[in-house]
Amino acid sequence: EDGSSSKKDKTEDGDNNNVLVKNEERQQGAPSWEVYAIYMSACGGKLVITGLAVLAISTGLVGLLFKLQLTAWLDDMDTGGSPVSSYFWSYIGATLFFLAAIALRFFCQFRTQIRASIALHGQLMSCVVKAPTGWYDRTPVGRILNRFSSDMQTIDREAMGTIMTFIGCVFMPFLSAIVIAINIPWLLAICIVVLVMAFRVAKIYLQSARELKRLDSTAKSPVYAHFTESINGLSTLRAFDVGQRMKEQNMSLVNDANAAELYLFCAQRWMGFRLNCLSAVVSGTTGAMIFFFGKEYGLTAALSGLILNYATSFCSYMTATIQAQATMEMSMNSVERIGEYCRLPQEAATVVPDHRPPSNWPAGGEITVTDLCLKYESSPGYVVKGISFHVPACSSVGIVGRTGAGKSTISLALLRILEAQEGSIVIDGVDIGAMGLEDLRKNIAVVPQDPVLFTGTIRFNLDPFDEWDDGQLRQALDRVQITELWAKKNSSSNSLSSLDGKGMAPALTAKKGGDQQEQDPLLMELSEGGGNLSVGERQLLCLARALLRENRVLVMDEATANVDPETDARIQKVIRDELSNATVLTVAHRLGTIIFYDRVLVLNEGYVLEYDTPAALLEAEGQFYRMCEKTGDLENLVREAGASANGFEESEEVESEIAIEAGANADNFEESEEVGDESAISFAEGSAEPY
Repeated sequence: EDGSSSKKDKTEDGDNNNVLVKNEERQQGAPSWEVYAIYMSACGGKLVITGLAVLAISTGLVGLLFKLQLTAWLDDMDTGGSPVSSYFWSYIGATLFFLAAIALRFFCQFRTQIRASIALHGQLMSCVVKAPTGWYDRTPVGRILNRFSSDMQTIDREAMGTIMTFIGCVFMPFLSAIVIAINIPWLLAICIVVLVMAFRVAKIYLQSARELKRLDSTAKSPVYAHFTESINGLSTLRAFDVGQRMKEQNMSLVNDANAAELYLFCAQRWMGFRLNCLSAVVSGTTGAMIFFFGKEYGLTAALSGLILNYATSFCSYMTATIQAQATMEMSMNSVERIGEYCRLPQEAATVVPDHRPPSNWPAGGEITVTDLCLKYESSPGYVVKGISFHVPACSSVGIVGRTGAGKSTISLALLRILEAQEGSIVIDGVDIGAMGLEDLRKNIAVVPQDPVLFTGTIRFNLDPFDEWDDGQLRQALDRVQITELWAKKNSSSNSLSSLDGKGMAPALTAKKGGDQQEQDPLLMELSEGGGNLSVGERQLLCLARALLRENRVLVMDEATANVDPETDARIQKVIRDELSNATVLTVAHRLGTIIFYDRVLVLNEGYVLEYDTPAALLEAEGQFYRMCEKTGDLENLVREAGASANGFEESEEVESEIAIEAGANADNFEESEEVGDESAISFAEGSAEPY
């Protein structure tokens, strides 16, 4: 098959748009000219490739000149010429010229190869980073790693070398046949027959080899994905004692990946055996003709050696040409796969010059949502269905509802991770759908449910771009009260070693010469994902990072769903104290988390059911009232909502009690029931209950 076509494995439901993970595409047939054009463009264009081709062909011709000069020198010596003659100096000159041509060729080849690798890697990285998040949901991480590892390695090591080898070798069998035929014309017929048979072998081999290479490339992705997923879920696998089963699955995937490579090796041996047989025919026939008819054709010893050399090289060049073509097509398979990712759908532009917001935007954080409709690519219908609501500047709004109601979808729409199908979102009078993503996202702070932390110091995680000094970073840690929490951990612990596996205490103090010295918490090294911190500490660090930017809009997407009541209360206190001049949108499952908020937005199946103050919604006894009732803590929630509606007259008392009593509640929930008049305890108790 000469053309290139695309093949997709069928999914169970037959509709790739409605599946969570799409099967990997695999092309068929020879790589198209478009693939070669991608690589030539990365190399610098057609002119660069043409120059390299001229160099490759020139080195072959210089090699022929080199051998002809040697033959003439030997013939001159056979006729009584001096060993040190003009031929000697001509041979030295040809040798130097040949070495210079080879050096120039490889210098240009390696420079172009590095240039192409850098260009393709940059394009791949840019397109993958800018791909919409829905693509990441449907694409296993192993496929992405495979592009950046195995495919890029093939391009780095093989692509340019095989192209230059193919160009340098493709005309050499014909050149060898011409040299042989000029001196022994009868051998030309044998060379033609051998060439026809070799091309037939090559055609069969190439059809198999290119598909086996594609199978080998796609078979590695599940291995990478399975390994990564197993490492990330190692604690769960050990908890359920399924390590042996996962090991067997991994071995099965490795065997599948190795099978394609093994069959490719067998195909190469199949081709090599047949081409070696054809080479033996040419070499043997040439040797016989020289032995029996050398004098008849007037062949000297030197010329006979040259002809026999080219006869031996005839099939060697032919084998090298076919092998180079096969390897070139297989390396172009990697270019093809990277080109596929370079055509991924991309997010909107980072900056739109004609729609840049004012420098002080957003100044207040007023949000107006009008007739907003949202849907995921995998969903057949709208998830959010024409909702409208208004958030006053510097107010706090809690978003609640059952699973699938569309709560987190709204937070995705605010960041344009999910683009609006209909309707608009306007912040401080500016439609966010018209501006660039960079202008939008750098002005909205986000604290997600799963904290995002990287391997490195706390300073790096708070300020990866070195925008603030250490004093501002420490102040941010103090504002979220995390340093106070770490200090309590150190003071309450009799042994620092007891905290080495979790928490911050080892970073705050260190022993030197028997004495404990206080260290800078900014220098503490975090493991991957902040694994050496508790979930609550990770969330507080993310909140500190959000406070540093002093954005006027903060989105918290179930940020306290996995933390203990004490940390939840601490986070809510920080929001009330430090973010009073910002607009806060909180997606929450714990109703006690948002009972202090200015307003509550109740969603159900993509529609707005209720939107008002917590006290008003409880008084109306609608959906929000029923949700609070299901927590079993309705009375306390009503009391807290009333306190909020009255201007937080008791707020100072409530805040002081939250940290103390919520900690007791976390230690012993039964004891908290006895404290009926303590509103902070009731809040923590109620917020821990799912509605």
